[in-house]
Amino acid sequence: MSRSPRWFLTSTALLGAVLTACAPDAPLGLEQSTAHRLMTDDASSLPVRGIYGLGASAYGCANIDDQAFGFWAGKWTLANPSGPISAVSYIAPALDRCALIENFNGDRGYSITRYDRVSGQWLQDYMDNTGLSLRLFGNLDAGGVMRMQDAIRQIPGGPALKSTIAWTPNADGSVHQLWLLSFDGGNNFTTSGNLTYSRTESFTAPATAPAGACATRQAARALDGLLDDWVVRDEAGRRLGIVFLSLRAGSCAIEELFKSDDGALQHTMLYHDRFVGRWFRMSTDNAGHTFRVGGSVVNGVYTATGNIPSAAGTAQPVRLVWDFSNLSAPVQRWEQQDGLGGWTTIKTLTWSRRTYDSRDL
Repeated sequence: MSRSPRWFLTSTALLGAVLTACAPDAPLGLEQSTAHRLMTDDASSLPVRGIYGLGASAYGCANIDDQAFGFWAGKWTLANPSGPISAVSYIAPALDRCALIENFNGDRGYSITRYDRVSGQWLQDYMDNTGLSLRLFGNLDAGGVMRMQDAIRQIPGGPALKSTIAWTPNADGSVHQLWLLSFDGGNNFTTSGNLTYSRTESFTAPATAPAGACATRQAARALDGLLDDWVVRDEAGRRLGIVFLSLRAGSCAIEELFKSDDGALQHTMLYHDRFVGRWFRMSTDNAGHTFRVGGSVVNGVYTATGNIPSAAGTAQPVRLVWDFSNLSAPVQRWEQQDGLGGWTTIKTLTWSRRTYDSRDL
């Protein structure tokens, strides 16, 4: 029976059994400055934001909405109600304070939390080394408690799972986290995580999590061919920046880090949700843009749809077609939906294996 290291620190035998029995894997078929970027990809020519720094005019997040979850940042020891320390966690601001990155208990859990200015909500994507993923959304309540929930996930032949999680800042600087889980789509809930985060001056993380169930799960390995360092270029062959892809959370997630030559940063998380049989790509950057797409990988092509911030500050339907059937030269095609429901290409980006040059020093 697998247990989630972050959430399953209390009694969770029932959920573990349900997920193991009812959630098999879904089958698979298998050089440019900021000024120049803004001239060529301004609001009139680039309808969406958040694709490898294109269209960004300023970096950093400092307003009150962006920082409302700052009380969760820190180095922590975690304890359950009975008192003994159960785990440690390091939650750090990143991307010029546009996101919080969680490294739980030696990378046994990994999450990216950020504020979405389009929806006005806080979002979190989480993956652990058992293959449990969560996609949470929510906000602060009137009492200063961060409350998030996920959408109902109907397990084929099994329960309809729904979670709610509350983070409460305490006067002594600690944070209380309460996770409630429902097996019937939100009608009834049971406590599945009840933790206190206490700040610590010294911080020693346990050894990095060994590869777990995801290492041999075929669906979770569909994007492994992209694990490397890359240079990303636009249609004209101009270099946008460098990308690093590596495994996280016991090989259950892929972390994609982008850095441009002129200040753009992007942190992306790719993971396979084995309970719904889809690959998700969540991206956020240091200009405050965030979006998620989800879809499938077939014969070396990842096709995913979602919404991305537009130049007008609204959500624009987009589709990513990422063809890595030729691993020496992957191609990303970004498309937006037109008024008739069709798709029009807005950007085609080519990838090449990174070779070191003076800009990488």
